[in-house]
Amino acid sequence: MLSLLSELRQMRYTGLGRTGLTVSAVGFGCGSTAALFTDRSADEQYLAVKAALHGGINFFDTAYRYAAGKSEECLGATLRRLGRPEVVVATKLRVDREDFADVRAAVRAQAIASLRRLGLEQIDLVQLHNTVSEASVTESEYYGPLSVDDLFQRGVIDALEELRREGLVRAIGFSGIGEPAAIARILAADAFDTVQLYVNLLNPSAAMRVPPGFRYIDYARVIDLAAARGTGVIAIRVLAAGALSESQLRTPGTGSWGRRAWAELVSDHHRAERLLGLRRPGEDLSQAAIRFALAQPVIDSTLVGFWSAADVEAALAVEAAGPSYSDQELHVLRSTLEIS
Repeated sequence: MLSLLSELRQMRYTGLGRTGLTVSAVGFGCGSTAALFTDRSADEQYLAVKAALHGGINFFDTAYRYAAGKSEECLGATLRRLGRPEVVVATKLRVDREDFADVRAAVRAQAIASLRRLGLEQIDLVQLHNTVSEASVTESEYYGPLSVDDLFQRGVIDALEELRREGLVRAIGFSGIGEPAAIARILAADAFDTVQLYVNLLNPSAAMRVPPGFRYIDYARVIDLAAARGTGVIAIRVLAAGALSESQLRTPGTGSWGRRAWAELVSDHHRAERLLGLRRPGEDLSQAAIRFALAQPVIDSTLVGFWSAADVEAALAVEAAGPSYSDQELHVLRSTLEIS
């Protein structure tokens, strides 16, 4: 694993779209896959966040849906333990179909609850935690989905804007997961300040062209549309829910592998093994995956889920080394997409 002397670290920062917020190139994902903020001890959380702050990470992303609020509570407690450093905190809320009876009340109640759990007076960025679709659907799913018409005609965006007018949140965003055409329509409407986009070595289609017949969703380089609209771009799932972690390649029945459908697990496992050639000397596969997202110039921040302070150090090492992908590495990556 790459090593890094703390005195040599120089984190990159950029403006997050039109939000007025400045965020670090590496962001701290507090989701359930890495499980640091849902299953690990308070001391482990403290050490990881302390390492992140020392390395220049100032962007932390959580959600109520991560262990029913536990992630928000643990992040808030850790930041208080560290003396309330000046960081950018993002969280997420979800609108379910039963919320359509009073969207404003449902959205406001979730925001107030998140503020309480985080111990904040204002949330820097609140994001819609639903997948999006072109047509309205009725099935109940974990992340939605909501149609474009649901967003604009049922008052969802108006409810989020009301949070901003009230001063409870500073900026609003959405999760760009679901149907690519719906994501593009939402971006074209300039209704949100930021978008989270799925960018990883197994499915890099949001950032690069993929061949016909590609087995995953083709996000058709939507990253370019987001950048052209001035929308802040946040990369998510850069480790593909753990598939791009060598420790899980060695023990595929554990961790987040255990929560994946078997057919998907086997396919991702084989594809990930073919990507081992992208590692540079001293680098592991997760670092090669993080490097790919960090090398995309229009991504404002790349969220990484960390198990420990050591994982934080590994991601910081990638950023400090000056992330890039050579033409030869991109050729290797494209060859794996051709046979997926």
